[in-house]
Amino acid sequence: MNLALEKTLLKMFLLLPLCAMAGEIVSDTFVARLNGRIEIPLAGGRWQATDTERTAPTAIAALKHAAPVNGTHPTCDITSAPGMATTAAHEEIADVIAKGMRDSGMDLGPMEMRRLGGRPVIRFNTVLNRQGGAAKGDAYILRGEKDYFFVICAANNLAYDSARGAFEDLVASIRY
Repeated sequence: MNLALEKTLLKMFLLLPLCAMAGEIVSDTFVARLNGRIEIPLAGGRWQATDTERTAPTAIAALKHAAPVNGTHPTCDITSAPGMATTAAHEEIADVIAKGMRDSGMDLGPMEMRRLGGRPVIRFNTVLNRQGGAAKGDAYILRGEKDYFFVICAANNLAYDSARGAFEDLVASIRY
């Protein structure tokens, strides 16, 4: 693992300014600008978006599936690594993110490169068991021209299989 890359990512998370223009919903699409330019279609109200750009240096949005899936609402959190696409390889960023997730107690499935929305995306499954509850999810790493974006989707064990299609559709529709 590249220690310089890890330090750069950590500095970025801690030092980016929080006072610039944040995201907004325009024609059923959440448009973010502060932590990297990204457009997240909300699929006719299928997803509800909360702007999180001012809550953390690399945060973009928290999405909640509007309709319950097996009694719960699956979620997707979207964050970024602004400017990193020109300095780090897609796989290198994926390794750093995966290490951080493992260090926080998640079990991860194997990484796979796929094409979603016509662009290469790294994806892996996540499993988190805490306090008697369990959640499964999918982590997606998207490489834009200048920025990386991370879409971390989760659902409880009972809803996960039903929610996976919604996760894939969401990620495939994102413009970055």
